[in-house]
Amino acid sequence: VEGREKPVDVLAKNLLLFGLSDEEKKNRAAVKYQEKYNALDELETLEAELEEPHVFLRDLKIDELQELLADIDAFRTLEREAAVAASRDGGGSADEENPVLRYWDALHLVTLDEIKFVNTGGKDGKHASVVADIQKMFEGQTRSALEKMKG
Repeated sequence: VEGREKPVDVLAKNLLLFGLSDEEKKNRAAVKYQEKYNALDELETLEAELEEPHVFLRDLKIDELQELLADIDAFRTLEREAAVAASRDGGGSADEENPVLRYWDALHLVTLDEIKFVNTGGKDGKHASVVADIQKMFEGQTRSALEKMKG
């Protein structure tokens, strides 16, 4: 349906609404998301509920997931190019410390995993038991504990 929000639009809004600190919003060197008006100013007073991306992806069909993956890759490319340009202009490092790029990289991995999950039978498939085991391993962990696991 024309004019309907695409899944990548929802994920980009999540980033704009919830993903950046005030300092990051002010200083980000990344892609400037086109706006008809200054939506960030309007969003400051908006009450919204964040739907976690992995939960959001569960409702998508395989063709929607594949289209989303292509859209995510486009954002990753744009963000990486912007980060490289900023670091070249003396604006800091490129990838590691860029929260926007880390967000799109993480979404890329989660979307790939969801595609694999759907392609291997979904909740009743062989991939489901592995996913359940991994979720149990990370469930209830603090950020510092997860960082320690990362090594």
